[in-house]
Amino acid sequence: MENEKFIGLKPYQKEDTIFFYGREKEVEGLLQILQKDRLVTLIGATGTGKSSLINAGLIPRLENGFLAQAGKQWTICKLRPGISPIENLAYSLTSEGSLTLEGKANTEDFNDYFQKLKDLDSLSLIDIYTKSQVHKKKNLLIVIDQLEDLFTFNRFFDFDESDQDDLLFNIVARTIKVKDAAIYFVLVIQSNYISHLSQYSKLQEIISKSQYAIPGFSKAGIKEIVFISKTVNNFYK
Repeated sequence: MENEKFIGLKPYQKEDTIFFYGREKEVEGLLQILQKDRLVTLIGATGTGKSSLINAGLIPRLENGFLAQAGKQWTICKLRPGISPIENLAYSLTSEGSLTLEGKANTEDFNDYFQKLKDLDSLSLIDIYTKSQVHKKKNLLIVIDQLEDLFTFNRFFDFDESDQDDLLFNIVARTIKVKDAAIYFVLVIQSNYISHLSQYSKLQEIISKSQYAIPGFSKAGIKEIVFISKTVNNFYK
């Protein structure tokens, strides 16, 4: 019984992939949009498994060798925007080692990345990526989870903080238009906040064609998942 695993209400992580079932169709749907548009906006109500779909479904599928602009190798950067999305992006790029071949943290580059993201505006991420070790060797996937942070946290009305939201979306919109930059995005947001994104004009058209709404499970689907779960758990006992 020691190998049996029940996640409960917690999001699945990459190491839980073997216990993640019933979302193969959704993973393939995300991959199709990502490959075509280099951006997918995952929408769903609270508790529908958006983060789990990314962590235990999409990311393992990419890392198993999904062919994209820079080949079959992928490096992943995940963040929540919080109240300082640009600062959090710079932190994630350096603390997770996303731009080094060994995957080692390069936190000494944080100040440089943060300054570039602010100074170079919409072209900043392309500049950072093309000067990194992974350029032309690995595709970069940036997952911005819980995008509703931008609309739920109290905002500080000074220049640096209030402009970070606009800058984040300008970077996303500009980056995916550069065809030879192997940078991809997943935006994850609760469905009741999706209308808030309409205020970002540069993203409106892109988001409208890149949306993927995560469906709920049918009774038959739940029964199938329970059956597969029992089978896998019995195998690993």
